[in-house]
Amino acid sequence: MLLQTTEPHHLERRWMAWWKQLVTFCLWLVVAVSWSSLACIAYLYYETYYLYCVTEAALRHKSNFVQ
Repeated sequence: MLLQTTEPHHLERRWMAWWKQLVTFCLWLVVAVSWSSLACIAYLYYETYYLYCVTEAALRHKSNFVQ
């Protein structure tokens, strides 16, 4: 009889522990995806700016050469 009264609490604690682990994993996953997205955006911005500067310099050099 004592087992029947304590067993649901044990299952409830196990369920809550599993639920907390799932929520923690999901939060860490959101943080990781956010940081990797920011890093990807920053890298693409850097590459775009670099290509813009190189293209502008090449066009400026070409226009100076033509004149």
